[in-house]
Amino acid sequence: MDSKIEDYYKKGMSYQEVVSQISEAMSRMLAVMEKDGISAIEFEAAEWESQASSRVRYYSHYVRHCRLRLADLEWMLEGEAIFPDLGSAGLFGLAKLRRRLAGY
Repeated sequence: MDSKIEDYYKKGMSYQEVVSQISEAMSRMLAVMEKDGISAIEFEAAEWESQASSRVRYYSHYVRHCRLRLADLEWMLEGEAIFPDLGSAGLFGLAKLRRRLAGY
């Protein structure tokens, strides 16, 4: 997901376009999960995730990562005022660093 976001910004996509792409990817993954009989509420439970198949764990991780990145993109909008010289790619790198330092 991170490399896709970096590629989107390198292509010159706007914030709204990047958010739209991530949201679409996440909704496609949720649709596949629903098709496999897994509700969105079930995969949120950590105990259930440890008992699930590797495919379901992948889905769960992908959706959680998408949600984190959407929150990071919102933070980037706020960060543009604080770091106007960084640009989109620099702000995204800073958002990833912020997540690593926070332990996510």
